[in-house]
Parts: sequence; C-alpha cells; structure tokens
Amino acid sequence: MPIISRESIENIRQNVDICDVVSTYVQLKRIGARWRGLSPFNQEKTPSFFVLPEKKIFKCFSSGHAGDVFRFLQLKENFNFQEAVEWLSQRYHFPLRYEENGHSARPPENDSKALLDIHQLAETFFKECWNASSVLAGRVKDYWLKERAFSFELAEHYGIGFAPPDDSGELLQRLRKIFTQEAISHSGLFYPSRTESVLWPRFRGRLMIPIRDIHGRTIAFAGRQLEGITPAQDPAYESKYINSPQTPIFRKAEILFGLDQARQHIQKDEVFLLVEGQLDALRCHSVGLLTAVAPQGTGVTDMQLHHLRRYSPSLRCFLDSDEAGQKAAMRVLEMALKEEMEIRFILLPKGQDPDLFLRDKSHASLKDLESLTCSAMAFALQHLLPQGMTSGIHEKERALQTIFKLIVPLSSIIIREAYLQEISQLMAIDYRSVLGDFEHFENQTRLTPIVSIHSSDHLHALPNTTEVNDKIHSITYDLLSLIIHHETLGAPLARIVEKAWLDEKDSHHALLWHLLENFREGTWYGWDHLNESFSPQECEQLYTLLATSDFFDNPLGTANLCLRKLHKDHIQKMMKEIIPSKCHFLAKGEEKILSHEEDIEYLIRKKMDLRHLLQNPPQLSPHDISQ
Repeated sequence: MPIISRESIENIRQNVDICDVVSTYVQLKRIGARWRGLSPFNQEKTPSFFVLPEKKIFKCFSSGHAGDVFRFLQLKENFNFQEAVEWLSQRYHFPLRYEENGHSARPPENDSKALLDIHQLAETFFKECWNASSVLAGRVKDYWLKERAFSFELAEHYGIGFAPPDDSGELLQRLRKIFTQEAISHSGLFYPSRTESVLWPRFRGRLMIPIRDIHGRTIAFAGRQLEGITPAQDPAYESKYINSPQTPIFRKAEILFGLDQARQHIQKDEVFLLVEGQLDALRCHSVGLLTAVAPQGTGVTDMQLHHLRRYSPSLRCFLDSDEAGQKAAMRVLEMALKEEMEIRFILLPKGQDPDLFLRDKSHASLKDLESLTCSAMAFALQHLLPQGMTSGIHEKERALQTIFKLIVPLSSIIIREAYLQEISQLMAIDYRSVLGDFEHFENQTRLTPIVSIHSSDHLHALPNTTEVNDKIHSITYDLLSLIIHHETLGAPLARIVEKAWLDEKDSHHALLWHLLENFREGTWYGWDHLNESFSPQECEQLYTLLATSDFFDNPLGTANLCLRKLHKDHIQKMMKEIIPSKCHFLAKGEEKILSHEEDIEYLIRKKMDLRHLLQNPPQLSPHDISQ
C-alpha cells in the first residue's frame, strides 16, 4: 500500500499551527508560553488540557492523552495516521508525495475521505436540482421564498438543495463512477435492499439542508417534507423531517447544526442560542442571531452542551412554547447546570415558535429578546408550578425537591447559594428555611447518589500525584526525559546501556529499552514517525514526557550520573550473587566443577574484576554526542 513520504509528513508537522487545529474544538486561553482549555476528550469543569506550540504537541491531564497534531485528529475524528495527514494536507493546502517500495505512487483511498467526498458530491447534485429551470424546482423555490420567507442568498450561503421525487437513480449513477459500493452503502444516503446491487434513495422530494461538522464539511443531510412533492410511496412520507442515519462521519449525539458558523461569532456575543431545529437556526441566522445552534432531531445531549461549553459558558434556550418544547427545556436545564453553564430561557407567548416570532424581523439581537428572558430558577418554577404561587403547599414542596436535585451536583457553593436565594425570593419563603431543607436533602442524597439519565460516566481521574513523584525520582524516568528533550543523547546511550542494568519493576523499563533499541538499530526517525515504531500507548507516554519542562541544566552531566548509578547498582547486585559453590557458570551454557581452592581463587578474581568495573563506570564525552 502506498505510504506518505517522510518529507511530506515533516513538512505538515513543522508548518501547521497546532493551536489553529485544536482551537476548532477547544476555546484556548494563553497561559505564559502555553495555551489552556477544557478537555476535548472528557467532560470537565476545571481546564486540564494544554497545547505547547513551541513543541507542537498537546497534553490532556484529564484523559491522559498526549501527542502531536496528527494524534489529536486521530483521537477527535477517529482517523488513522494517514487519514489525519491527508486531512491536514487538504485543509492547509500542502502537497503530498506517496511512496511504494521507494518509488512514487498514487494516493490510496480511505473510508472517511470517501464518505466526505460522497457527501460533497451529493450536496452539489441537490443544489443542481434546486437551480434547475424545471417547474418542480420552481415550486420548491416558491416554498422557500414565500412559505418560509427565506432569501435566496441564505439558501446559497448554507447550500440548500432539493432531492428529486423520482427514483431514477441519477445520484447513485454519479457516485458509482467514482466510489465503491461499500462506501456508497455506508454513506446513509440510500436505503439498503435485500439485493446488494439495489439501493433506494433515502431523500425523495424534500428540501435538503446540509449538516456540517465543526470544520464546515458536509457530513449528513436533513430533508424537509414538501407538500405535493414528497411522494406518498416514500418510506418516510409521514415524517416532516428526516435526518441522515448514524454513519462513521456523523454521530448525531455530538453534532449541533450551525456550530461551524456560530463558533466564529461567539467571542463577540459570548452567548449561544439553542433552538429546536435546523430551520429555526436558519431563521435566527437570517435576522442576525449568528450564534444559534440546533440538535439533530433527537433532543439535546450532554455531549452537545459539553462542546458548547468549550467555547462559551453562557447559553440562551429558545425552544417552542408548547408542552413538548418546555419539557425539552427542562432537560436542557438539568444538563446545562451539570456543565456549570449560565443558562437563561427565552419564553414566547403561547402558540408561537422562534421561526414565527422572528419571521417579520429584518434584524434582531439578544438584547431585543431580553424582555422575554427569564432566569434558570424562574423558568423551573414556572414549569413546575403552572398555577404559580397559588399552588398548594405539597405542590410547592415537590417543586422544591425537584429543584434541589438540579442544584445538589453543583460544585460551586457560591452558585448554589445564589440559586437558593433566588428560589427563596421567587417563592416568598424565608431563605433560612429553604437552606435548611436543602441541607437536609443534601445529607440524604449523600447516602443515595442521584444519577441522571443525562449524566456521563466517562470521567477520568487526574494522574495520581504520588505515582508521578515516584516516576520523577526514577533513573529510568530521567534517562527517558533526557533522550526525549535531547535526542543527540539517544544513540550514545543506546551503545552503552545494557538491558540487565534496568529495573524490570520500573514502569518505564520497557519503554526506555524500546526507545534505546530504535536508536541502536538506526530506526529512530524523529517525532514525525513515532507511530511507525511505537504503540499508541507508548506514543502517548513519550509525548507526555515531551510536554514536561526540560529541567536538565547539564544534560551530559546528568546522563553520566544516571549511567554511573545504573552501572553501580548492576555491579553491586552481581557481587551479592557471588557465593561459594562447587559449580560455576563460566560462560553461557558452560559449567565446571571446581575444587575448594579453585573456588576461592575464582571468587576472589571475580570480585576483583567487578571492583575494577565499579571504579571505572562508563561515561559519555562531548565527542560522543557530536558524532
């Protein structure tokens, strides 16, 4: 299989800004020479993710992951190494050279790239159908312009298209000229049939809305039913909206429609606007509410809110005013509080939804909606007590218990007390009484922890401090760190250090020996080809070491101290093992029976040899490093 040349990989690694790539997923803040943010791999409230641009690596203390820009994309996008390199080459316009047995070769095809290319071709096809001069295309555009009151400029900007109602298979024919049957089947654009060669289009007679990932790549579609155009024989005819199914590049629970656009404006507005569906988000964007996002028709998930939290801690929930919309808002409230987001709710009059409310506005801002906005606790009480303060005492008690469940998981005492004070004021109950009931509730829940269906169980503990300190005092750890930060020490150390010198009980023993073997055999090609010789776990260990500070003022001197210590420990261990015996192993596989006099003489000679070695430990010179 053709592989990417080392020169191409190194060119990308040296010239692509890792902060630019990572900031697509994480809101980074500069801390000295490093950048810090919330972990993109785990849900956390205290930032433990660092990017070190001068070393072109990242380290996540929450998950333990570490690596370069390629490793980051492998973890976030589920790419293999080659796919990560190809993605970066396409994103940043770096040419790639492929090799096969030392000769140039054509680039191979990979699944993720094929699926992305399929969706790009499908989007082009749907836009062609939209722009056609046919009567059918005219009716679709009338629906967009007159019934939905959207502009053609908005359609162009968001890639709106039209899936024809017939099953002529034109899209499938185009795809088969380029892609394999397997890739087309995995795209989600077609229904599989009992006969593998027959595929039916999933979207027929529908307005097509591209769903894009954080990078703006089309990874799925939402299809809106069109009255009189969507065919009655369509399997999903009764559904007003249908979305692409789960695919290798489309994970519904993680994707928010419009986030690729909204995140570009969040630093200015600092507040995300959460709406119910794709067209609601498009309505918001059309009137200037550019931070609007929407889930994928399956309700909001904690992972989606976690993605938003990386960019901004503030959220405005702008859902429908009907009962279903308000229940959904309560679920969002619970998840937002667990993410420790500052959430407020925009409440519309009964019978209105965001699309209808904003339709007549040519421009809007969050300030324009301020009069309709209420706090998290005010919304919760309004939902839990439809009759307001005229509700009975038992209803109020049940409402309080429900709100206490939302507040208990919060780690900030200040935030909890602020919520409790607000509840006290809203319900006209003495604060000390509310606080007393809350503390009683909290004491009870300590014995029976509350588990929400929205909570995540994928949290990882921070590294154990004692374990880290033990590693720092290990000779093996110091040698690893020396080689990682000063690669010129690798080859000379590899020529001297013997495996028997290393302590097999040391957790870094195997990694150090593997690293020395690479230097000894001439297969250490640098950080850009780490994955060729080391496992993913070993790579993360090495990158973690690289992420630590270089604390060696005198690397050569420290290397010699480590060598003397290893050598001394090994010699002393051998001396302890020398005991009188009638049988001695003189060489590998050879043994000889000695007389008592010969035995004593042998032991004395052996100890003298070991003492001589002890007094003359191996040592590196500046000349060794310069070679």
